[in-house]
Amino acid sequence: MRIDSLNSAEQKKFGACADPNLNSTAADKDRKACSHIPDRLNILHLGGFGRVWGMIKGFPSRSETERKRDALDGVRGVAITLVLLFHSLKVACGWIGVQMFFVLSGFLITSILLQDSDLPLGFYLKRFYWRRSLRIFPLYFGYLLVMAIVYAITKTPAVFGRDWPYLLTYTLNFRRILPDFGTNIYYGRFWSLAIEEQFYLIWPLVIYLLPRKHFPTLVATVLAICPIIRGITACLLTPILHSPDLLGAAVYYLTPGQLDTFAVGAALLLLAKRLRGRSVTIFVGCTVLLLVCGQMKAVLTTGRLAIHTSLGYDVNMILAGQHIWGYTLINIWSGALILTALSRNWISAFLALPLTAYIGRISYGMYVYHQIILLAGYERFGNLINTPLGFICYFLCVVALSDLSYRVYESRFLALKNKRFNRAKSQPNILAVSDITLVPS
Repeated sequence: MRIDSLNSAEQKKFGACADPNLNSTAADKDRKACSHIPDRLNILHLGGFGRVWGMIKGFPSRSETERKRDALDGVRGVAITLVLLFHSLKVACGWIGVQMFFVLSGFLITSILLQDSDLPLGFYLKRFYWRRSLRIFPLYFGYLLVMAIVYAITKTPAVFGRDWPYLLTYTLNFRRILPDFGTNIYYGRFWSLAIEEQFYLIWPLVIYLLPRKHFPTLVATVLAICPIIRGITACLLTPILHSPDLLGAAVYYLTPGQLDTFAVGAALLLLAKRLRGRSVTIFVGCTVLLLVCGQMKAVLTTGRLAIHTSLGYDVNMILAGQHIWGYTLINIWSGALILTALSRNWISAFLALPLTAYIGRISYGMYVYHQIILLAGYERFGNLINTPLGFICYFLCVVALSDLSYRVYESRFLALKNKRFNRAKSQPNILAVSDITLVPS
């Protein structure tokens, strides 16, 4: 329903959010203050069904900046759904959701750093780490605290006493390459958070100290070198790790071999303006290339097409040199999807749906909680959790817990972001790079 259909009291309460003449800064503040309006409108006029339909259908009053932000959240929503499919329904290619997160992080974090690189170094670093810490640390260390308490009482999981230093220092990715790590449903997925944090340690200084004119050269260099690093890593570790799966895991979990994932996201800041008009064509082309190369690898290694859910891209891939070129193709495909999110097309329209964007906004909590809920599901329902209906129930449980966590716990810390290290009012928190306008979160 439109704002003008409300009664006078409601129009007075919500009127600021409907005023198209507000300047961008004021409008952003009012939209933030009134971010609950769509739910309120649907509850008033359409009831519970209307609220769900509103999230599916979307609301046409969003600004272009909000649409782009929601579409990028939608990319997160697709990524986390793939991860859940990988762990629950055993969709073998679902692991690429993690690569999508990395590419999107490279795009967003680089854009934020470039925006703030005009600030004094000390303030620049404090601002960045203050905001990142409030987003990541409360949930992560809160989860570890609960796990430590459970371990102290029950000694479960037994390996927590051995692994906690890696968890505490965000170095679990190095622990995962050791043969005795095994499968760990409690915190094994946190290797990706470790790589993110290690990226945060080096990238802010690189962006700040590097002259802006050399930024394209840096991105191109990282993109070119990282596949070589993966190849060299595999060669050096082959005499030590005789299992192809262990060798593939070592290549995958080590940070140097993942840096081009972030670099693809950074490259979008250079290429988006000239490519956005062809974003759907590029995405379709990248999809076809990815699928064809996956099938070619399957034929070379097994003698038949990959008609199963891996599509030729198994986790910890190492055969046929796929650790060198496979990750590069997946990263480029992920970048092409993000490119479509920045344009107006049918793909971005889906990504920007309120429901898709909503899943993306709580995706961090979903990533942290999903395997614990999966463990509980296995203990209660057994392999029923691996059926389509079981997955739907599992997915809804993950969403419910993550939404509760976001609203009750995480949001309290997020509200502190603007309490310190703010830019001066003459330096609005708006980024315009390559004709892309975003409001960093």
